[in-house]
Amino acid sequence: MQKLAAPVRTGRNGCPAPAQGAAPVALNEFELAARWRLSVHTLRRWRQEQLGPIFCKVGARVTYLISDIEAYERRVARHSTFARALSIRGGHERSHPLPRRSGRVVGQPTRRVAA
Repeated sequence: MQKLAAPVRTGRNGCPAPAQGAAPVALNEFELAARWRLSVHTLRRWRQEQLGPIFCKVGARVTYLISDIEAYERRVARHSTFARALSIRGGHERSHPLPRRSGRVVGQPTRRVAA
């Protein structure tokens, strides 16, 4: 007698559901927001401003691969609040370490140009 294959469980989106106990490969924006204790709106703004981890978008569905999330977490991790933060966009140090206000760096003396 021939054995029939066990039926494949499918998730909400029709894709096969991961086996119980298996680690997920990707998180949706709601799961990532819960992981980082952020609002979904913040993640959406980051995507618009090209900040945050790399994401995948197919139609209206947005997912983040676990490997990309962990790489982003390693990249922005710091040992101390004293250490200078790296720019989120490019990973390079800021060209201006002090906050800017009205075209000049705050805390720096203005240079006078000889006429």
